[in-house]
Amino acid sequence: MLRNLVEVFQDRVTLPIEVTEIRTAIQTIGFQDRIILSARTLDTEVLRGTFYQWTERATLYGEPQLVTLVIYPENINICWQRLICAKEMVHVCDQQIAKTVDIEAIVKLAEKLLGPSKAEATDVTDVMALVDKLAQFQALDLLFPKAARAVAKLKLADNSKTLLEIAEWAKIPQQYVELALTDQWETISARFLSMHD
Repeated sequence: MLRNLVEVFQDRVTLPIEVTEIRTAIQTIGFQDRIILSARTLDTEVLRGTFYQWTERATLYGEPQLVTLVIYPENINICWQRLICAKEMVHVCDQQIAKTVDIEAIVKLAEKLLGPSKAEATDVTDVMALVDKLAQFQALDLLFPKAARAVAKLKLADNSKTLLEIAEWAKIPQQYVELALTDQWETISARFLSMHD
């Protein structure tokens, strides 16, 4: 599913890709019927964003609607807000094993994300934590697509743009632009997408 979403944007060189465009693409492809983006004041040392999914019916016997609520912090800069929203929308494409379904699992996942990283996964929440961290990198293919990365590499090579200027063009944090422009990124990106096949 993520591959289909990435393909919607892969040829774009006009940036920034708006978060609402990603939302529309997800709905058009049919991953979700409705996605609600909601800015809240969050303690970003504890939680930088989250999403909640449910099914609802407009009428008693109506067709079920798949709905996702994406919550992101309003109290951080727009580049981080965009990355967090895209990351949470990447989770729409996650397999069920990577999704938390009850309060205990959510608490355990939060502890994994906030605590020190362990070398080996020992339970399902370790897998969920890994998927959550990977989603942040997978979001780069949505906000800074392949064609735009190629243009950016040329601009850096001829010194007509700096990393900071490219980050401002893409409207994502500079460290993520730097990562996406490394020689290894295309291979990493391809592997991320194959995880969703």
